[in-house]
Amino acid sequence: MAGVVAVAAERGEGFLARQPAALDSAFALLEAVAQHGPGVTTRELVDALPMSRATVYRMTKHLVAQEYLVRTPDLTGFALGARVLALGEAARLTGGRDDRPDPADSTDRTDRPGERSGHDTRLS
Repeated sequence: MAGVVAVAAERGEGFLARQPAALDSAFALLEAVAQHGPGVTTRELVDALPMSRATVYRMTKHLVAQEYLVRTPDLTGFALGARVLALGEAARLTGGRDDRPDPADSTDRTDRPGERSGHDTRLS
């Protein structure tokens, strides 16, 4: 039976074939909440994402149930939940890579002004 499921998934058929798209949508929704910040509304998420309102409602409901999202105290919006924070902390502690360049590396600033200009600098 496992072989049949694997073949169907390889051919893009059935439940397993739909899973990557569902995961992509869930991650896109979490990233949109992170980008908009705490209090983002369902309407704002629908406007920001290429998903139907029904999909956004269904996904936010599931992500709240799983504690990846939380409702704001006034119940009008959403914020990232404790499980997202736990994932970020685990990535940090286990050496999760972030391939984005460090902004400090791209500036022409230094702790020693003389190094940049090539001249000795006295600060008195």
